[in-house]
Amino acid sequence: MALVHEFVLLTQEECKEKINLNDIRVNKDVLEIHDDIILYIYDSLKWVPQAQTANSTEREYGLNYYGITMIDKEGAIVLYNILKAWSDLFKNSPPVLILTGSYSWTEGEDISSGGYEVIELDRDEVIGQFNKLMSFAKKVINENYQILHFGI
Repeated sequence: MALVHEFVLLTQEECKEKINLNDIRVNKDVLEIHDDIILYIYDSLKWVPQAQTANSTEREYGLNYYGITMIDKEGAIVLYNILKAWSDLFKNSPPVLILTGSYSWTEGEDISSGGYEVIELDRDEVIGQFNKLMSFAKKVINENYQILHFGI
């Protein structure tokens, strides 16, 4: 199974209820973005403010890689701007978007024997995913919603 991050748009009322992940996956429009693309833009996603909860006294930033992240209006504004910038940048690439991934090597061998992973993605598919997440962010900014992110 591929590693993916899931994003779903929930009303403020739904956010206050107990969340059943299986119900959300069946009954909501869930956007999946592959981990490779999230990791590629991850440094900029660290700027996204998370929704504050009753348990936190300070606002946290970034997506929870392994857990759940709630994104409110303040975070949605930053998320929208980040995705718009990446989308505009990727529009200049060839149709096959070739990105540099993680560096790896075989355990026990010299680190210099390794290399960087080459990630090949469909540019228009990636931009389409960003556009959909940007549309989620617009709803959060203009209406009474939050984005719920499920890490890998």
